[in-house]
Amino acid sequence: MIRAKWIRFINGSSIAFKELYDLYIDELFSYGISIHGNKDLVMDCIHDLFIDLFDNPRIAQDVNVKYYLLASLKRRIIKRKQETRQVGSLQELPESENISEELQVIENPESDIIQIENQLQLERIINFFYDQLPPRQREVLNLRFYKGFSYDDISNIMGVSVSTCRTLCYRGLKLLRENLKSFGAFLILFFFI
Repeated sequence: MIRAKWIRFINGSSIAFKELYDLYIDELFSYGISIHGNKDLVMDCIHDLFIDLFDNPRIAQDVNVKYYLLASLKRRIIKRKQETRQVGSLQELPESENISEELQVIENPESDIIQIENQLQLERIINFFYDQLPPRQREVLNLRFYKGFSYDDISNIMGVSVSTCRTLCYRGLKLLRENLKSFGAFLILFFFI
């Protein structure tokens, strides 16, 4: 089904264009933001990608459409970053979407608000250390834990071996843990000295 839409899309079907765009836009945008934090740049790259692929029969027909689009978007964003010499940062970890709902059903407003504030502060701290990771480690962690891709899928998207994906993930998690542990020790020393 997707392959048929893909073939129609690269052969110029505007209906297939809309269907594929609607099917993948959210995932492409989310992935694009993980590579570069500038939303406008990411949307421009997505639009340029679809326009360049549309009605272009030279594009391969027998591809995994999702991985093809993700990998193509990644190359396009990296190229645009190099052209503009902008340094992008990974999106912030999403804050709790249910905060307003949590505030509406609290029994003890003060303790619940403090708990929510503590959770948000913890997310900011994790995000800070997450942003300090090398870009490829951040990308693997994002694809693995935020997007839910398997190591095989990540290897296809990034163009590296599965073992490299596992190594990058392991090293990223290890570095994140070490930084958080060091930060926790610093806070203890700061408050008790």
